[in-house]
Amino acid sequence: MNEQILETIKSLNIAFDGKLNSQTLEIVMAQIIPYLYFIQIKGLIVDIMWCIAIVVSAIFVTRFGQKKGKEQL
Repeated sequence: MNEQILETIKSLNIAFDGKLNSQTLEIVMAQIIPYLYFIQIKGLIVDIMWCIAIVVSAIFVTRFGQKKGKEQL
C-alpha cells in the first residue's frame, strides 16, 4: 500500500506544474484522499481499543484489590 502511495506522489510531483489542474486533482481525489481516510480510521480504532483495554484492566485490578482486602479482614 505504501509503495502505491509513493508512486502516486511521484506521479503527482510530475503532474503538478504549479497549478491545480484537473489531472492533478483527479490523482489526489482518487488515490491519496482514501488513503488518508484509512489512516484516520485506523488511528481512531486503535485509540478506542486502548481505551477499552484500560477500562478492562482497571476493572480486573479493582476486583483483585477487593478480594485481597476481604481476605485480610
